[in-house]
Amino acid sequence: MIICVSTPVYEKSQYGRPWIAKVDFPLGAKSEFKFGQWHGKPGEAGMLEIEADEGDIIAIGQKNFQKKPSVYMERSSSTEYNIVLAGNELDAVPKHDAVKHFRENRKAYNPLAKFGDQELIEELKARDYSIKANAIQTLKALAS
Repeated sequence: MIICVSTPVYEKSQYGRPWIAKVDFPLGAKSEFKFGQWHGKPGEAGMLEIEADEGDIIAIGQKNFQKKPSVYMERSSSTEYNIVLAGNELDAVPKHDAVKHFRENRKAYNPLAKFGDQELIEELKARDYSIKANAIQTLKALAS
């Protein structure tokens, strides 16, 4: 489904373009952002757009270029995490709840989950891959 979010007018000298991304939280790695599109002109109202499924985590944000009180502080970006609900609705949640939701539901989105071990072995053989004793478990672990 396509998720569309309207963005308000903003001061382009103080803020960057709004952004939207689908977020994955792989174990032991940094968050992975797959960015969507923003339609609009800098400083004017616009629309964010991304393709996502129910249960996905969507982040929406915008960089803040305002000067900080310390030279050592970097620019900040406000980020809002959302869970995609039925009917293109978004449920805003804190980041830790988004990570928890992703961890609890990621197996449902495993692309290899619909295939049995034998089907995976046959596919690997068809592609001339050598098969080791734990290859199936390794593939499933990499896909999740």
